[in-house]
Amino acid sequence: MSAGHLPGVPPPPLVTTGRPSVLARHHAISTTHQAASEAGHRVFLAGGTAIDAGVAAGLALNVVEPHLSNVLGVAPILLQPAQGDPVAIDGLGRWPAAWDRAEVMRRFGGDLPVGVPRMVTPGAIDAWLTCLARFGTATLAEVAAPAIELAEGFPVSPRLAAYLAAEHATITAWPTTAAVFLPGGRVPEAGEVLVQADLAGFLRRLVALETANAHRGRAAALLAVRQDVFTGGIGRELAAFLGRTGSGLTAQDLAAARCTIEPPVRGRLP
Repeated sequence: MSAGHLPGVPPPPLVTTGRPSVLARHHAISTTHQAASEAGHRVFLAGGTAIDAGVAAGLALNVVEPHLSNVLGVAPILLQPAQGDPVAIDGLGRWPAAWDRAEVMRRFGGDLPVGVPRMVTPGAIDAWLTCLARFGTATLAEVAAPAIELAEGFPVSPRLAAYLAAEHATITAWPTTAAVFLPGGRVPEAGEVLVQADLAGFLRRLVALETANAHRGRAAALLAVRQDVFTGGIGRELAAFLGRTGSGLTAQDLAAARCTIEPPVRGRLP
């Protein structure tokens, strides 16, 4: 808390945060990666809302920070609609229904398993699509365009390069992952362009599904994409992959998964 927030204490003449203060008349966005902030800003400039820009930035983060998130991972969202009260979209996914505590202890000794068995149902894409359909104004094609471009190639950040170097041995154990993030068997250097062609293709596939359902209206088309991810063609492919690779998730788990939209928990600090 700065001195400017204390009763009776005037604000300091300058804000010294170590980063420049940014003021804007119409919109502003802040993320943990410049490319994601630029993705959201681009949607703003095209006439999108804060919701549209936030989803665009989130999808971009799924591309440029693969060590922290991914489009089939998790994405809890807290938002303030233009009208009404704040809402929370959990976007956290669900654990396999067949794996209760006793089964996890038997299989993994209480530790979080390594690799595919630790996966939950896809919470991020569920949250992005649900948020955009319910509260946004843009199409998936519009908000996913920056992420697709980034998946076709973006400069590796120093932080990502350091992570890939530290996790080299672990990544090598997963050939399909190593093929993307350790091209040629080596750690990419900061500034080197990293290409995620399969991810770009996956995002394009989602956009194609939206286009095929566009006659149903914007929101319905987005929800049709979501349905395909969980119970359609993509869902069947995902369920088959999970079954081959040791996950406890089943097609039934995917079909039952759905992020919730509810009032956020409120509290007051002492």
